Amino acid sequence: MNKENISVLRTAGICIALIVIILATFFNAVMGDETPKSQTEISVILYHAGSDGWESMMEGMKQAEDDFAVNINYVILRESADGQEQLEMIQREIDNGAQGVIVAVCAYSEMYEGLERISNTAPVIAVESGVGDSMIPLFSADNYEMGRMLGEQILEDFQDRENLTVALVRENVNRDSVEQREQGFRDALAGKAKIISLGAAINGEIADAAAALHKESLLELTERTDVALRDTKNYGIGNTTSIVAALDKGNLEKLIFQNEFNMGYLAVEALLQDISGENKNTVKDMDYYCVSRKEVYETQYERLLFPIVE
Repeated sequence: MNKENISVLRTAGICIALIVIILATFFNAVMGDETPKSQTEISVILYHAGSDGWESMMEGMKQAEDDFAVNINYVILRESADGQEQLEMIQREIDNGAQGVIVAVCAYSEMYEGLERISNTAPVIAVESGVGDSMIPLFSADNYEMGRMLGEQILEDFQDRENLTVALVRENVNRDSVEQREQGFRDALAGKAKIISLGAAINGEIADAAAALHKESLLELTERTDVALRDTKNYGIGNTTSIVAALDKGNLEKLIFQNEFNMGYLAVEALLQDISGENKNTVKDMDYYCVSRKEVYETQYERLLFPIVE
């Protein structure tokens, strides 16, 4: 091989090498791996609300997980868990590395002091049910107004009925959200209807309507088969898929529910801002709605009532 050929080959090799370097640099700039962002670790501790009790809110949280650099660990308490057990779970999550927690408070009077103490060491945000007059931020609809709306809907549906009697499902639930809803409900019906217990209605006292103020008791109400309640119309507050199915089947007249998708998303966003020291989010009341059977499949409610959880 003469010197001319060797020179040509050398030149070609250099050109090929340069092309490879240029292409590699280009693809690395355009499509190369970015340095992965460090993820914030947070935990969500929820009281037990049935098998599908938190689907809408968790869908919102998972959307936030896609949008932000955050890894969320979900903990749902056992059905009989009390406030002390929830406090211990929250502390355990923080001890295991959670930089902040979101909590649906199961028993606010038991947990007030403990949550105040924990919030001094790690950011805490409450969802759906809060901690009374604590300074811990709460993402929830106006529970008093939801209760009042529930009472007003019953009055509207029975406006021609004299001596209206309403059976109220009352359980030993120590959540501030339920207490506030009951106050609004009673204020709406004051002087306009007689309120009795569900037990009294089951035992023979005639009730025109029955109402439940939270998702667990509402589902139980719609599934009751007591003969004494056969002609009683059911109303309540909640949004699980099982409750929506009861509405669709006619076992429930009207349903009031809050936008738990937004609740979950905004709570995660606010907690991340709190952890980073930004504190940009101002807590606002979540929207809430009232739907009947004929409205349940309207577009504006479908995403909120029929969540798709992967």
